[in-house]
Amino acid sequence: MGAENLQLLVDTFLKGRNQRTAQAYEGDLRQFSEFLGGRDSVEAARVLLAGPEMARAHAQRFRVALVDQGFAPATVNRRLATLRSLVRRAKAMGLVQWTLKVDNVSAEPPPDTKAGQAVFNLLMILLEGRGDPKSLRDRAVVRLLYDLALRREEVIALDLDDVDLGQGTLAIRAIPATGEQPAPNVMPLATPTLLALEAWIGARGWEPGPLFVNFDRAGKGHRLTSRSLYRVITSLGKELGLRLTPNGLRARAPPPGARWRMAE
Repeated sequence: MGAENLQLLVDTFLKGRNQRTAQAYEGDLRQFSEFLGGRDSVEAARVLLAGPEMARAHAQRFRVALVDQGFAPATVNRRLATLRSLVRRAKAMGLVQWTLKVDNVSAEPPPDTKAGQAVFNLLMILLEGRGDPKSLRDRAVVRLLYDLALRREEVIALDLDDVDLGQGTLAIRAIPATGEQPAPNVMPLATPTLLALEAWIGARGWEPGPLFVNFDRAGKGHRLTSRSLYRVITSLGKELGLRLTPNGLRARAPPPGARWRMAE
């Protein structure tokens, strides 16, 4: 098939889409082409229109490579959808008489992930690349779960007054298993954890009350609930293609003196 027809196909495929979508589709095609040793989206179109069996074989190899590189199922499936859509456009233009058949990656998350340093680092990269108030809150929450091995109930029970940025400490209100009420357990904060809390408080404001508040429409401004915190962590895990839970984040051994039970 001539280069002019291939260029026309790519141009027609991208035409009429908003800029962000067109850039994403063109990036998908370029990545597919580079995977096969090509240079651009026209080269990708050439391979995809070479025949149904060859196109399917190359698309399957591309799928396996993306999964092996650790891309989330949603990302892999979007790139495969781009390839299928280009072939459908070619069929509509009368250039081929077939469609590309390649299976998506299952969206079912893998078994629950115990968050080691590598997973934690990925979470930090994901959140630090955003910088909006919700992400600042989530980064501070992740830090407390991972760095201090706090329980969900301990995190959501925190108030602004429990944080002393000047001293670099956090007061955890807890009771031992016997039910006796001790003084708050004051824990020193590592510098990265302290900076994460400082950034969140700067976005939250200094009014007294719950340290972590909800951003959901129904509970906006109210104390973050245990269920909401669970959803925060599982949603972040899904973005990384992992089944991650708060308990998985705090799976490391808690620091000395951190084993207590929260008051009901």
